[in-house]
This record gives sequence, structure tokens and C-alpha cells, in this order.
Amino acid sequence: MLRDLPTDWTSVRMKVAGPVLPASWQTACLLVYQNDEQFVAACRDFSDGQFLTTWREGEDRQSTSTTSVAGDTNDILVRLDRSP
Repeated sequence: MLRDLPTDWTSVRMKVAGPVLPASWQTACLLVYQNDEQFVAACRDFSDGQFLTTWREGEDRQSTSTTSVAGDTNDILVRLDRSP
């Protein structure tokens, strides 16, 4: 689902309901996209275990971070905040 955000947005949130994603290689992501060079994403992944992954690109740099999540985690709130 794609939505335009107002120009003065400060936070976007998405609740990913549990229990865990049922099969390997499933992902639910919240992505804020300006263009191919300016974006940030936060994802809940399931591939042989649960993970939270974030990545961003801006100013010709890209960074990625992955964290393992406890196996009994159910609902999770994904939130991206913007600094004015």
C-alpha cells in the first residue's frame, strides 16, 4: 500500500500483528521513500527465525542493521520518526 505523506509529517507507524510470520522469506516493511537516493525502511522479517531489519540511504551512503527477535514475540509496532 502506498500513501502520500503531508509535507510536515513527523512520524509514521504500522502495527504488524502476530503471531510470527508463518513461512520463511516473508517480510512486512514500513518504508518512507522520497526518491531512489533518499529513503528509510524498517522491516519485520522471517527467514529461519524472526528479525528486525532497518536500512536507509541518503547522501550517497547506505546503512543496514539487523537484530534477532525472540521467537515468542507477537505483535510489533514499527515506527519511523522524522527530525524537523
